[in-house]
Amino acid sequence: MDNNNTLSWNVRGLNSKNKQQVILDVCGNNKVGIGALIETKLKGDRIRDLMNSSFVGWKFYSSSVVEGCILLIWKAHMMKIEVIQETSQLLHCRVSLVGVNLTYFLSVVYGSNQLETRKSLWSNLANVQRPVTPWLIMGDFNAVFYVDDRLGGRSISVKEMEDARHWLALGEATEMKTLGPKYTWTNKQDGGARIYSKMDRVFSNDSWFDSFPLPVSYVQWDVIYDHCYLLIKQGDFHSRGVKPFQFFNMWAVHENSRKLFFIIAYFHASLKKRQLSNHIISYVDANECFVEDYAKVVDYYFHHFKNHLGNASRASGQIDSKCISNGPVLSLDDQLHLIKPFTYHEVRSAMFSINSVKIPGLDGYGAGFFKVLWKDIGKEISVAILDFFISGKIPSALNDTILSLIPKVDQPSNATEYRSIACCNTFYKCFVTVWQWISLL
Repeated sequence: MDNNNTLSWNVRGLNSKNKQQVILDVCGNNKVGIGALIETKLKGDRIRDLMNSSFVGWKFYSSSVVEGCILLIWKAHMMKIEVIQETSQLLHCRVSLVGVNLTYFLSVVYGSNQLETRKSLWSNLANVQRPVTPWLIMGDFNAVFYVDDRLGGRSISVKEMEDARHWLALGEATEMKTLGPKYTWTNKQDGGARIYSKMDRVFSNDSWFDSFPLPVSYVQWDVIYDHCYLLIKQGDFHSRGVKPFQFFNMWAVHENSRKLFFIIAYFHASLKKRQLSNHIISYVDANECFVEDYAKVVDYYFHHFKNHLGNASRASGQIDSKCISNGPVLSLDDQLHLIKPFTYHEVRSAMFSINSVKIPGLDGYGAGFFKVLWKDIGKEISVAILDFFISGKIPSALNDTILSLIPKVDQPSNATEYRSIACCNTFYKCFVTVWQWISLL
């Protein structure tokens, strides 16, 4: 699997020896096992001559239907290809990896630049022949999906997005996480005439995420092309920690919610695609290079936020009691009021004052969970919290905090483009809420 990355590139002609060498270098440097070269403008014997002379060791597929538009190349010793469906805008095939019991479907797209002609592409994608198995869709769609997919030129209209959005709404595939430039094509004009657009994309279905660890597509420019190339990497099988459990308040509306909570001691329900998209698997260093080594990525982010949060410090001096006695002091009644033990009712009030949708900490249980089940567990919760004010000790596990990184931009590439949010356990929040009431007495 180490040499099975996937390439998609609109090369806008493949006659130039310089272009051919650039493609070979990209494939070699990035361990590409299969690639789709789009808009080659080559037909018939010229394709075969090119492959035999320049792409030694590669197999290819072309036909009278897709030639000039899509050229599929792959390493023969790594995989077998079976073409299932082809049109002038779509090449759909089955890919069987050699030596691995794994088969997936690959759809290469070269959308027409005419809106009406492109309608057949969306229809074919919606009805493509495939069983429930991993599916990868990639290529130059020549279409926009969102209003910010173009920079410069005329504004994007609803009509331009309509067909693409309807296909996406079918829920058959979702766009893969992308790292690199937002836009994938430019008209290379000067000044105010310059236009950028996102026309090249990668999509995959749920089964793809089940079969391949942490897939991600990289977008890279090359100076001699007007399109970026898309490089789909499968990621490494490193242990990246366990996604913390989280209780969702919507479970509380279930008619048998109490029975459900007590029968199931641990219920982990999360959206796999969202988890994968949230993984941080690389960063861009000072030399504008992607760093993907897992140990280096962890070390980089860990030390950045450790330094960002600062270090523990202690008071530099002792309290001067004489100085304090010169100012206003509490009466004896006030002092007795301050040391009066908290009650179960005050603990309950503190818990119910916490917003039910506050993000939980490491244990996964937000205030909504405790509110729903207060009649069943409220006494135990109150005893635990009141014990803190008697003993002055809190179990370290209840003081654990998750540092969640929230992206400031669409495609963060380094630590400064994340905002850190500390997510404390609800127990700890309740401790603090009760403690803060002292200052209001």
